[in-house]
Amino acid sequence: MAEYGVVREDRLGIWNAWLMTDYMHPSIKKYVYLLNASNSENYINSFFVARRSWKYLFHIERTKSLLADKVSKTYRDYEYDFVTYEEEHYAEKGYVASDTKLSPDPYFSPVGYFPVNCAHIGENWKNVIDKIILYCKEKDVKLTLVSVPVSSFLNAGRTNYAEYINYMNSLAHESGIEYLDFNLMKEEYWPDATAYFKDDDHLNKFGAELLSEIYSDLINEEITREELFYHSMDEKFLNSDATVYGVSYFDDMEGSESIRRCKIVANYMKDLLYKITLLPSEGGEIEIQDYDRNIYFELLPQDHGICVVSCKSVMGGNDISTYKIVY
Repeated sequence: MAEYGVVREDRLGIWNAWLMTDYMHPSIKKYVYLLNASNSENYINSFFVARRSWKYLFHIERTKSLLADKVSKTYRDYEYDFVTYEEEHYAEKGYVASDTKLSPDPYFSPVGYFPVNCAHIGENWKNVIDKIILYCKEKDVKLTLVSVPVSSFLNAGRTNYAEYINYMNSLAHESGIEYLDFNLMKEEYWPDATAYFKDDDHLNKFGAELLSEIYSDLINEEITREELFYHSMDEKFLNSDATVYGVSYFDDMEGSESIRRCKIVANYMKDLLYKITLLPSEGGEIEIQDYDRNIYFELLPQDHGICVVSCKSVMGGNDISTYKIVY
């Protein structure tokens, strides 16, 4: 959220501000929150639920369903039992668990093409964090900043994760609080497994359970920070096997044409050379490049098939790994 760098006056799609207050008791605090979530020009967005789904304003069946939810016991008791997808279930205490697992095979995804844009972390976000820190200190509440694990695909795709870590460490140091980055956990505690994620930046129930156990052990000093964490993402990747996690992309408009710009996502610190070959769905074979350090190539958005990525070390030898990625 910090990376978006938006200021209060720029928030047009503010329905999430309403959503976060939906279960709050009617109170001055609730309405102060909504007043501060945006400027006056956007109050309709934040105060009126109908604005979120304007096309349903006079939809009788939807209105009946909404009223039924509002008079239900769980709603009136400020409990949460709503799930969006079939693979989810309500696990109590505000947690909706998911059984979905990321594919263990390399995959094709737009997630992680761009590096973390620390330059766009806005003052508005920083000011809110400062207020939270000050409030906790005034109430004598110990506050710890935490980064929850995301997939290796996403971490490797960003390429400049160290810059973000340095930013967060500086913020925590300036404020005199602790920052824990659970992306830096060692493999003996957190195996590099997609089975812990429902998508690239959300844990499923299996990952949530394991992380909860690890956090509990850390708090209770059954494991130390030195035992649990690497010092950096570079160190973590250097201690892992050379791996291609997949291909990331974004669609870039050039005039009236759209080009799909692709990037191999791997733990680059291994200094790998990549051979890229396309097997289009309509048949044939296209060699993009022979073994080279380059990780970028282009497609057309309408193209589909299999991308074969073979990699080997720049140090030489015949040890070659091959990955097949559906695009």
